[in-house]
Amino acid sequence: EAVTLSMDNYFVNRKENPRDEDGNYDFECLEAIDVKLFNEQLTALLNGEEVSLPTFDFATGTRQYLGNFARLKENQVLVIEGIHGLNEKLTESIPRSKKFKIYISALTALNIDDYRANERTFQILTQVAGRAGRERLPGKVVIQTYNPDNFAIQCASKQNYEEFYEIEIALREQLKYPPFCDIIVIGFNGIDEKQIQEISQKTYIYLKRKIDEILIDEDINIFKPMPAPIAKIQNKFRYRIIIKAQMNENLNYILNEYLKQVYRKDLKSLRISIDVNPNNMS
Repeated sequence: EAVTLSMDNYFVNRKENPRDEDGNYDFECLEAIDVKLFNEQLTALLNGEEVSLPTFDFATGTRQYLGNFARLKENQVLVIEGIHGLNEKLTESIPRSKKFKIYISALTALNIDDYRANERTFQILTQVAGRAGRERLPGKVVIQTYNPDNFAIQCASKQNYEEFYEIEIALREQLKYPPFCDIIVIGFNGIDEKQIQEISQKTYIYLKRKIDEILIDEDINIFKPMPAPIAKIQNKFRYRIIIKAQMNENLNYILNEYLKQVYRKDLKSLRISIDVNPNNMS
């Protein structure tokens, strides 16, 4: 059984955390990690010593010690969990020959019904690959996938940004994805699946009728309600209606009028949301 160090527990106290150019806390930079403490405990563990592991309280933004101890046994593996673990600067004192870096995606982005799937796949692969080769010694990246011929993976393996852009932008234009149109997602979330099915179907009928009446000359596609790609989270069912169109004042008016009707009803157990070009469509 391996000993695991979670990078989430080595964040500096919130008041010391760096901020980005917009003034928001930057948790992605290495300075957000207490590198000194991490390396002190890493060295102690490798020397066979017992260490008291920290636990970061995200509610208070402070580090705590709750009586969790760890010690490496002979030939036991030490796992560093977290994206920062791929950063060579975090463990400069450890020879590269003693480290093996792994990036695992539990749910491959390419299998998610999202127009940004290729973009996200290309982005994460190039980002992770970059972490393997920032020193004088060259890094080695191994990509294991069921989709080796996918252009996003091919371009990422070659670090070819221009080729990826040209293919992706042409694909989006052909399929009428942003930036060539807008995607409006109406989400339904609740514990009663039958109620969600009824409300989402009524919503579809209402919106289709209004669109046919007011926006008859515009190119608009509205798709029937279906379960979301992740159909249930924390015992709540999730459905969605997707509209592909150019967002304008008339369409905005129809959606706002629909929301007004929803707010007048007693739907406490059901949450309805409207998102234009959402970052996550799952």
